[in-house]
Amino acid sequence: EMVRSIYDDQRALVSLSQVRIDSEFSSALGTALQTNQSVTSIDLDSNHLGDKGAYDLCKGLSGASCIQEVSMIYNNVGAGGAKGLCLLLLSSGSIRRLELHNNHIGEQGAEEIAAGLFRSYPGRS
Repeated sequence: EMVRSIYDDQRALVSLSQVRIDSEFSSALGTALQTNQSVTSIDLDSNHLGDKGAYDLCKGLSGASCIQEVSMIYNNVGAGGAKGLCLLLLSSGSIRRLELHNNHIGEQGAEEIAAGLFRSYPGRS
């Protein structure tokens, strides 16, 4: 029901903070947001995405050219989820802000995200 309403949502921000989203819901959410051209910002703070959920969400969002801000604070995202974020950065080109603090991305995950940034936004420092 929640995903179905996102397809037609006309708001710029979708806030799903603290609603117990898990990895199973993430893929459907990403697909719904991919087809919605109004949403520019998504707040998923304090959920239970984990690596699989973050990866699946980002994979679903990969064609969403309007998404500019993604917040995944406190979601237990590690290096596996960072690979999904790298895919999102590479495919979107519109991401201007990622909020990821209080996760467990680590050095390997940070390298994945940095690689996505450098390849997606060449010439920027």
